[in-house]
This record gives sequence, C-alpha cells and structure tokens, in this order.
Amino acid sequence: MSEPTLYYPCHLLESIEAELDDKADDILERPDPARSVAPRLSVIVRGVRPEDQIAACLRALGRSLAMAQCEAEVFILTEQPVANRLAQRMAGRVEELILSPGDPAAKGVNEAANRARGALLLIMDGAPMPLSGAIETALSLWSHSPGTGTLTGRIVLRDGTLVSAGGTIWSDDRPSPRGAGERANDPAYMFQFDTDFSTSQFLITDRETYLHHEGFDESLPSL
Repeated sequence: MSEPTLYYPCHLLESIEAELDDKADDILERPDPARSVAPRLSVIVRGVRPEDQIAACLRALGRSLAMAQCEAEVFILTEQPVANRLAQRMAGRVEELILSPGDPAAKGVNEAANRARGALLLIMDGAPMPLSGAIETALSLWSHSPGTGTLTGRIVLRDGTLVSAGGTIWSDDRPSPRGAGERANDPAYMFQFDTDFSTSQFLITDRETYLHHEGFDESLPSL
C-alpha cells in the first residue's frame, strides 16, 4: 500500500542544514528508563554516505517521530562509525551496526530486524529525510488498514519529481517504480492506493511477519 507522505532522499539535498533545527537533537536523546520497554517502532537506517548526511537524516527522523509522539529505537547501518555530536547524544536510543564492505545490503537489515523490539519495522535505505508529519501519517494509515503487508510513501527529489510511489509488477514479472519522473503533486499520486511492492527507501511492515518470512533475500546484491 502506498500513502501520500513525502520523503526527500538525503543525499540529493545540497543545503540540508538550513532545513533543520536544534530541537531534533533533544528528541533522540537518551530515553527515560521509566518509559515503555518495547517501543512501537524500530527504525533501520542504512546509509553508506558521509556522516553529516546520516546525521541530517536522524534529525529529520527525530522531528517526525516527535510529531507522531512515537517511542522508537533506531539502528544505523553504515561502513564507518557515525562519530558526531548527535550520535553521541543519542546513546541508549540508537545502535550502530558496522557493515563489512563485501556484505550484501540485506544482511545488515536482517540482523537489525532480529535485534529490534518494536512491533513495527521502518526501513529507510539510503538515509532519506522524512518530512515533518511523515511518520505520523504513515502510522495512522497503518492503524486504519488491517491486513496491510507493507506500507510505503512517495519518494521525492528536491526538484519535486517522483523517484517512486510504490511499484508495479507486470505480467512478465518485470518490476517498475510507479510514477518515476512524474510530478509529485500529480493528482494520480495524491491519494491512498494499493501497490505491488514497496521501496526499501521507506518501508513499514510488521516485525513478526518480516522475521517469519526470514527478511530480505541475502543472496541479492541490493534491497
């Protein structure tokens, strides 16, 4: 299922710091031990890009989680430790998993999913930046859509064009992203609709179901 929330891939933004504020630092600080033991959401961020872009993703994620009033834990999958102030302040809420250069992308995601405690998984491949309100919208839609396997959103470039809004699998088993290259505000993509598959750039699914099906296929080179 696809829903109408926008997400900007972090690595396509040139001036991300101007769009962030320091409040996000506080959102992802060390959690209060008295709060819920198992969070509702486990977020898996896979980013092999420079750490400042991963940090920007985490700030945007923090703001979106705060708007959703959602308890969450975050796993960062990267080939290099994220040694920055934000990551240090998030000790206890965020766990880093260091990937080996030759490992398949799915291996780290599956490992994080096995460590996760949340009822839902949110997989963010490539460290995209969710806009404020994105997670709130996604979780609301999930709650009101029983039987949904996965949920995704519109992946949008900075110029307002779509990377995808879900995807279609044709009769010859050929997959293709829906709406690629189209304008994100096209009415054709401004409503909730079913889709054949969800992009790993933003994918919400039930954790138990994910683990029951043994996660992503680790024999494939990419997610």
